[in-house]
Amino acid sequence: MQFRNLLSLTRLYIDKSDDGTIKKIFLFGLIYFKESKSRLSSELRILGFPFFKTNVNYTIEKFYLCGLPVFKKSTKHKLYDIVIDNIENQYTDIYINYNCSGETYLFYSLFKYINQKENDKVLFIACKKYHIDICKMMCPEIKCIYLPELFQIRSIDLQFREEYKGRIFYNILPYKHFLKLEDDIRNQSGVHYYERIFDTIGLKNENISPSIPLISEDTEKSVKYKAGKIGLNINKFIFLCPESQSNIPLQSELWKNLIDNLNSLGYDVFSNVMKLSDDYGTAKSCFLTFEEAYCLASKSKGIIGLRSGLIEPLTAINNIPIVCLYSDFYERGPLLALSADKVLEAFSLKKLPNVNVNNIYEYNVQNYSQKDILSVIKGETVCLK
Repeated sequence: MQFRNLLSLTRLYIDKSDDGTIKKIFLFGLIYFKESKSRLSSELRILGFPFFKTNVNYTIEKFYLCGLPVFKKSTKHKLYDIVIDNIENQYTDIYINYNCSGETYLFYSLFKYINQKENDKVLFIACKKYHIDICKMMCPEIKCIYLPELFQIRSIDLQFREEYKGRIFYNILPYKHFLKLEDDIRNQSGVHYYERIFDTIGLKNENISPSIPLISEDTEKSVKYKAGKIGLNINKFIFLCPESQSNIPLQSELWKNLIDNLNSLGYDVFSNVMKLSDDYGTAKSCFLTFEEAYCLASKSKGIIGLRSGLIEPLTAINNIPIVCLYSDFYERGPLLALSADKVLEAFSLKKLPNVNVNNIYEYNVQNYSQKDILSVIKGETVCLK
């Protein structure tokens, strides 16, 4: 009898929480509470009925009472609170990075002109793992931590800098920066994305000498080891970048034919891709960090790729020719599709800093048949080392 009473008491409160979710049951299941850390949502049920609920839908946190929406607010301050809970008190200037690799590289290359504080008071927040790599390459003196959960509650606004609870938060770069940029690209001529970065962060593009990537000795060693493991001819190879997050992919047949052409000219080919695939024929590949990819590309005889964020930092390797192919931007949520000719005009590599324009060859693939673009690229190989 006593055991049965004790067992009944244990059912008054049951905790089924794990690392990602808080689950608590009270009074034999009459009251149920659940909070998801990954989805940033919570729910309170009484007698199985949803009494109170919160839910994050992209940039808005919504509150429900008895199943009815009663209140909503921006997730921005919720985001800041998450950051504050995960960092030490010494940091006063926090830079939250949501961007792809290209804008990340360009922002960090300008950071010595942006930051006015002591380095030990500055913190970078990475929402993607490769942000840490780029930070290490560009600003090794600044600490960077990884908080991927922030990405889903990124606010949609144009505010670059905001003070909150005694700290200054910087948004690298605001979402509406990209919405406005692409809208202007679509409707105006002469717009270039690099100049617009200066406008958003409030920096004048005058007497600017951006930083270039720094490669550690450990990375040099790891690259040589990995190249040896896959049998890459480190003395004569082409670094291929066939993938992009924004550009419409090119047909795998084009890449296979290109690789065959390069092989026939005596070049080995390394394909920098997210996953191994038959789409890239006989090209060699392996996992590389962002820093390793930059390091390996710097040892190549030339770089050929679809326009992507990886290409930006590779332009700092100014003694190596780059053949860059442009296709249409596809629709990316609120960011609408953009034609290849507009992409080439607005995202041309030739207007970036630290670039040897004589080594940059850019083509709109929409203007060529597959056979013709292969001929053009093959013709450019006379410029390769």
